[in-house]
Amino acid sequence: MIDLESLLYSRREDYDFEVKAAQGADGQGEVPRALWESYSAMANTQGGSILLGVKEQDDGRYEILGLKKPAKVKKTFGIASTILGL
Repeated sequence: MIDLESLLYSRREDYDFEVKAAQGADGQGEVPRALWESYSAMANTQGGSILLGVKEQDDGRYEILGLKKPAKVKKTFGIASTILGL
């Protein structure tokens, strides 16, 4: 299992690693529109990782927010997978 805190301590956002708060307007969890731009860029290069429920602070540190309703976020990815034929 990946130790999230160790991973975040050792990484900074780059072309192959991004974090998204993914909290949504209601704070319950939602895939942000900006995710799809990152997803597409990574899909068209060497790939990468996008962590949802994590926010990058102004000083570069990360805050783990979590997702209150992860099923809502998973459902969005399920619908996208169906549309994209993944």
